Amino acid sequence: MERLTEYSCGVAVIRNKSLINKAMYDLAHYEDTELTPEEVEELKQASKNVQVDYSLLDYYKTLGTPKECREAREKQKPHKIKFKQWEDTKCVCGYEFSRDLGDGYHDIPIERKTKYCPDCGQKLQWDDKA
Repeated sequence: MERLTEYSCGVAVIRNKSLINKAMYDLAHYEDTELTPEEVEELKQASKNVQVDYSLLDYYKTLGTPKECREAREKQKPHKIKFKQWEDTKCVCGYEFSRDLGDGYHDIPIERKTKYCPDCGQKLQWDDKA
């Protein structure tokens, strides 16, 4: 990293006045970390002892972001679907499981009762009790 400051007579100053905006943004990014200089130094020392397996890192990138992984985990928890007479039967995403007869009285055909929503992939648990 290029150093933007220097000490002159014991005072920190910006080396090149044309880089004052860059120096301010770099300082702001550093302050956003909320780390003290001592904590940064500890991290630097600790990182020297860390071995990174880049093949694993590439594998983890293929799995998606932590947010995507949490969403996928939530979709594996069964969502209870209960058929109610004269009401639409929908998944959490809004996908509607249509009835063959369209009269609101007859149950959804067994072939439409999938284990997972065909639209969003949510795991489903059908409650056949009316």
